[in-house]
Amino acid sequence: LLPSAIAAVVKQADKKVVALALKAAPEEARKVFFAGMTERAAGLLRDDMANMGPVRARDCEEAQSQLVRLAKQMADRGEIVLVDPKSDDAVIL
Repeated sequence: LLPSAIAAVVKQADKKVVALALKAAPEEARKVFFAGMTERAAGLLRDDMANMGPVRARDCEEAQSQLVRLAKQMADRGEIVLVDPKSDDAVIL
């Protein structure tokens, strides 16, 4: 996702879902999401993640799936653009 698309998804998503999804995400993925947020919002999200304590992997996977579904719905409505990095039509910024 482009940074603007990440910001749009995070803005529309339930904050608890975002926190749960990122809790089990690789550090690189977290960095990409945090980069698309204001410092304050990223800090609040980090605090939410830290305060969750242990969570079930299944719950994190479901939250990640919810974010993917939301991104696809937003793309279908033309609100964001999804880019497949393997596609010949990929854009490099």
